[in-house]
Amino acid sequence: MLEQPQCGFSNAVVQILQQHSICDYMAYNVLDCTSTASLLGVGCDILLQMHQNRDLVEELKKLGIHSALLDETKDQDSK
Repeated sequence: MLEQPQCGFSNAVVQILQQHSICDYMAYNVLDCTSTASLLGVGCDILLQMHQNRDLVEELKKLGIHSALLDETKDQDSK
């Protein structure tokens, strides 16, 4: 297990998860496995798009995970 992702795509995914206050994940060096590494850009693009259009918040809800971005939205609406 690694402390921090070594791949830029994986690092971007971790940053998105942290914005939603999801901190329970593990990082592995997927760059050592060419079959996995080839999927990383696509996965990152999909997650980024879901994050931008708020579909990720809805998918997290289905899994019983509360996104911190919901709290930020409530704070902004109350101002």
